[in-house]
Amino acid sequence: MTRTDIIKELERRGYKAECRNNVKNGIIFEGIVVGDKQVSPIIYTEKLIEKAEECGRNIYNVASEIIDIYEQNEDKEIPLELLTSREFFLSHVSIGIQRKSNEDMEKQDCELDPDELESYLLIKYRYDAGVGSMKINDYFLKQVGVDRLEAWETAKKNVCNDTVIESMEQIMAETLGMSYDPDAEPDLPLYIISTVDKIKGASVILNRDKLKEFGKKHGTDKILVLPSSIHEMLIAPYQEWMDIEAMKNLVQEVNASEVLPEDRLIDKAYIMEL
Repeated sequence: MTRTDIIKELERRGYKAECRNNVKNGIIFEGIVVGDKQVSPIIYTEKLIEKAEECGRNIYNVASEIIDIYEQNEDKEIPLELLTSREFFLSHVSIGIQRKSNEDMEKQDCELDPDELESYLLIKYRYDAGVGSMKINDYFLKQVGVDRLEAWETAKKNVCNDTVIESMEQIMAETLGMSYDPDAEPDLPLYIISTVDKIKGASVILNRDKLKEFGKKHGTDKILVLPSSIHEMLIAPYQEWMDIEAMKNLVQEVNASEVLPEDRLIDKAYIMEL
């Protein structure tokens, strides 16, 4: 069973469909776009096909599942006229961080690691079912009438306004229904830094003002940075006993066992001067 087989079945049942790939953090995801709208979500097919073949389901069943997904999300698409409006763009443009790629998008070297990471522009928007996002390229900037400088400055301001730092100890305590003492920090007090929605929020590491505020609170001008994923970073007040190589190994172990390949950032740890 292939994407082409599924598209033929969809077309036989009166739906317009085409193959569409999406690149997430350097990993290619194969999918199908259903309908004839200019902006439509991609329905990824690889896992649908794998699951169908494991359960002995046929093309008709998979096509039916794709139609259900399409019809459930059809009214959640952003109208093109809204998506390409200057006002909508400036209020929703944000920054993402991923491994370096050849993708056609508006991007630049990431301050945290210019050699291996890149920052890029995206639009993030909220709807009833969650958060959607779309990467931006130079053509799109021209369509909305925003130059590169204004786009990046506005995106960084939006990211800074959306920054949240939370104690991992507090999160664990609340999850387990235990009491939390903010004055009783562990040997390695880790904090999660991300956006409010926790979606592609690793870019908040660019919020120098927030990091300086964090360092001042903890009496240090250095912080340890552990790239948790494209969605968040872990930070801790730097202490002299910290072994950067051991921290790198920790990141590598967590990435290999806990983080999806498309969400992984980099197997490194950093000491950042504030």
